[in-house]
Amino acid sequence: MCLEVGPVRQELIEPSLTADTPVTGSQESIEQVRSLGRGLVVRLTTDACSQLGVVRELVPNGAFLAIQQALAKGSSVQVEFATLQLEAEVSDCRPAEGRFDAHLIFSETHADSVRGAPRFPLDIPVQIYNAELGPVMEGRVVDLSAGGLGLETGMALPIGDVAAIENDSYIAFGAVRHCSELPGGQFRLGVAVYHVMPKG
Repeated sequence: MCLEVGPVRQELIEPSLTADTPVTGSQESIEQVRSLGRGLVVRLTTDACSQLGVVRELVPNGAFLAIQQALAKGSSVQVEFATLQLEAEVSDCRPAEGRFDAHLIFSETHADSVRGAPRFPLDIPVQIYNAELGPVMEGRVVDLSAGGLGLETGMALPIGDVAAIENDSYIAFGAVRHCSELPGGQFRLGVAVYHVMPKG
């Protein structure tokens, strides 16, 4: 059940979401989505409605989202991001400064995932810093979950090494948990993230 609410206040707009932010479904009201703040834009669908939301935090088997319309506690919702589709239950939904903060619990277990949590596919260029290797490596974040992220880069990093991953908005610090070679001389890294700092 989605409840109608008034317009979201403009002072909640944060600059990290742009008109070319990947959104599944129609490109409806990107300005309204921008007003929810930074994070992954997802589509939430219930029997009664469909709306866009912004993932504010991923937690094991769930997520905290900023949304424009309230969702009823205990209701089922489908979460869509790119090719990922998850079933979830609304654990909590409360008004918060011109929006609603919702806590969703994912219904599915992800035994096939090393991280044990859903992975949100991404394609974000980053710089990777590692004290042992010296120079900055260019790479791409290819997925994100509650416990870490997947990277593709042109150089291997030893398991256990600490790395800093930086883009225009954030710097994340974590430890390499796996590294495997891909075709074409690329490497796939799994990084357990321990701390994220917003820039600016």
